[in-house]
Amino acid sequence: LTTLSAMNTLPVPALGLNYLPAGKKAPEGLYQFGLSAEDEARQIADRLKAKTIRHALVLIPQGEWGDRIETALKLRMAENGSEALAIERFFRDDNLRAVTADLLGISVSRDRAIQVERTIGLDVEFEPRRRQDAEAIIMVAEPTIARQFKPLFAYYFGGDLPVYSPSIVYEGDPDPARDRDLDQVIFTDTPWTLGKENKLQAEAKQHLSGTQGQLGRLFAMGADAWQLSKRLPLLRQVESAAINGQTGELTMSDDGSIHREQLWAQFRNGRPELLPELEPTEAATAEEETPGSTVQGE
Repeated sequence: LTTLSAMNTLPVPALGLNYLPAGKKAPEGLYQFGLSAEDEARQIADRLKAKTIRHALVLIPQGEWGDRIETALKLRMAENGSEALAIERFFRDDNLRAVTADLLGISVSRDRAIQVERTIGLDVEFEPRRRQDAEAIIMVAEPTIARQFKPLFAYYFGGDLPVYSPSIVYEGDPDPARDRDLDQVIFTDTPWTLGKENKLQAEAKQHLSGTQGQLGRLFAMGADAWQLSKRLPLLRQVESAAINGQTGELTMSDDGSIHREQLWAQFRNGRPELLPELEPTEAATAEEETPGSTVQGE
């Protein structure tokens, strides 16, 4: 795509299954589509806005992929008038207890108690407290790591905070025995993964292997690429045009990039349950389920 972007005009329209690096301008006729992590980050920020959540704590893996998510998330949260109070970046082999304690402010609380003891020269009975200004946690973590983080939130007094995640948190196939540790986590994913089975899915399941689970998202992306290839002029010319695709509701920005709006689900008893769409004006009248609360349509 970077090579194509060096051309002033393409001889025929091209749909690239990726996105140009930041700062690269697409020439006329070059369109970009993929399973953008940035789209999911922006969608999480918009969900927080709809729920009137202004302050969140964030967990993101180290690396270039995590850098992109962090940038997109912070930009959209700033646009929405919300804020990431703290962002903890982690590696898979990090001490996740320490990462969680730092995120929730437990480490600071403990350090403060130690300083008090040193100052007065006496042992002090002390129970650490998490920071009280956070309203939610954004957890960007693969399932094996997320299943460890989620119980740690409760251990460090953050079990009452709603947790939001991108699709990476779900392997794509129900696994109640392992995913019970993810109960209450709210996440976004493709209609291919969360929606009702459609004709294409039924045919794919019958004739092809690997169209479910994590690989299923890539199959859905290929199906949407084919549909997009026939509708690029429509999306370019009609600002309000959208396609209900297998990977989400697809729209096009001015630079020819395709963006996706996915579905939302919440883990309950180890299984993802589809959440209803939010009304544009909905605030916090139907809060996501948190431990000890009653479920009423989210």
